[in-house]
Amino acid sequence: MIIIYFITLILAFKIGKYLYKRMVNPITIYTTIWFLCFLVYDCGIMSFLPLTWHTFFYIYGANLCVILGCILGKFLANFHLKCEVLYHKRSFYEKKNALKKVIIITSVLSGIDIIPDLVKSISMYGTNLIANTSDLYFNEISSSQESMLSLSAFIFVTATFFGMYIVDYGFDFSMTIPALMLCSFALSRGSRGTFVIIVFLIFAAMTVPCTYGKERYKYHNILKKNIKKLVVIGAVFIGVILAITGTRHGGENVYSGYVTLDGLTNTIFISILGYLGSGIGCLNQYLINPITSEVPSFFFRVFFVIFNKLGLTNIDTGFWLPTYTIPMPANVITYIGELYHDFGNGLFVIIVFMACIFSLSFCKAIKSGSTFQRNMYAVMFTVFGLSFFANFIHAAGVWYAFILGGCISYFIDHKVMKIMF
Repeated sequence: MIIIYFITLILAFKIGKYLYKRMVNPITIYTTIWFLCFLVYDCGIMSFLPLTWHTFFYIYGANLCVILGCILGKFLANFHLKCEVLYHKRSFYEKKNALKKVIIITSVLSGIDIIPDLVKSISMYGTNLIANTSDLYFNEISSSQESMLSLSAFIFVTATFFGMYIVDYGFDFSMTIPALMLCSFALSRGSRGTFVIIVFLIFAAMTVPCTYGKERYKYHNILKKNIKKLVVIGAVFIGVILAITGTRHGGENVYSGYVTLDGLTNTIFISILGYLGSGIGCLNQYLINPITSEVPSFFFRVFFVIFNKLGLTNIDTGFWLPTYTIPMPANVITYIGELYHDFGNGLFVIIVFMACIFSLSFCKAIKSGSTFQRNMYAVMFTVFGLSFFANFIHAAGVWYAFILGGCISYFIDHKVMKIMF
């Protein structure tokens, strides 16, 4: 199996380079991530249960669908980009002010809920919140449906525009409070998952800097001058994730009893490997006796929560999966399992559609510098980048970034950059 996937990885790089004229693209991003997870699962460092060919064909089929969807997206992008694009002569500075306003406003709005939550958490657990992330996380998942409708979800919009701003204009003093708010959100929740989404949104937005027209050299010069600041910011965010990961388990790491190399027992490294491989292991067990739903309750979970609140529907929106033995206990089934739960074998059609949007937004963001397309790309990058673990479309933060961030970025494009479609 690993040989088949390695050959596919090589072909994916060749196809991706041919289509996009660059090595880093939607096809190579997705295939590389899943190959690494496959390698972790199959390398023998951890004693995972053997993978069935049935599961492999679902994983491999999903990868082929992503490639197909990306090809379709590239074709659509080529067709769309034939339209005339007009740039506002003051777009560089006007866009900077617009992005700064969005970042500050959304971070302040999210702070209305984040700061009281942080104060409450400190009053309950003391100032060392890192050491009490397990209790914080339990409280978070116990009230997840209420928190998804709170103002704190605006922080996901902040994250995407924060990434755009620092890669385009650098990190200045005005970005200090939004950065602190991003970290405070993670500390107040004790959840790696929500913070990982934020980090991926920021990183994705930074991977497609606005490099169109005469502004190309301005952006490149700013990026070079601020590279050290970007490294520091990345180190802080990664440090928060690792700190939460290292303290979540308390005593013995849940993966320690299944490590074949004694030197790795109870290390953060083995926790990371466990997270990379556990999704495939759970999917393997899930497909033996799959649980399905008559309605796409995972995919459209956020909307069903809202509709239930309004009395329009009465759908169970609880996000509970059984614990699978792989042989360590885990309950994540990757995005493939969640899509199967909602759509059955129709999941492959959904993947093609999602990959098409991923590729389309990537191409248009690269060519036009559209803020809307960069936001769209950041969201799809996050969904596919974390697909080895779960389908984070079920998370409210992703929809906030997708819908609200999309509306704001569309306004910026048309009022500031004047892109004509």
